[in-house]
Amino acid sequence: MWGALCEWVRRFSVDSSDNFSKLKEGVNLILKKLKDVNVINTSALEDSVKAFFWTYAAYNAMISSSSQEMTKECHQKSLCDVQQCLIEAKEESTNVTEHMEDLQAKLVIIEKELRILSAKSFAWL
Repeated sequence: MWGALCEWVRRFSVDSSDNFSKLKEGVNLILKKLKDVNVINTSALEDSVKAFFWTYAAYNAMISSSSQEMTKECHQKSLCDVQQCLIEAKEESTNVTEHMEDLQAKLVIIEKELRILSAKSFAWL
């Protein structure tokens, strides 16, 4: 999902609200599918994505505002803010992935222990 999100961000133009809407729809669809599967908790990732969308919407509003001219420094800051949101989302995604791997490893250990206990129980009968 992270790779798809980064690819969407690279492809859409900062001045196209249509492309931004497509990005938002695509990411929301991916998040919905993840929630439907209900394998991992996506709330941290959803929060990061919402922050990204909010930052971009603020950035987009600032550029399109006729009363405020966008300076190069302001433009750079806005882009840095968006990039930081993406970095934070990637870190959250990595943390979730690591947590899932840890849980899966523990599940394997517990299943082995259950099989051993089950075998011992049958041996005593």
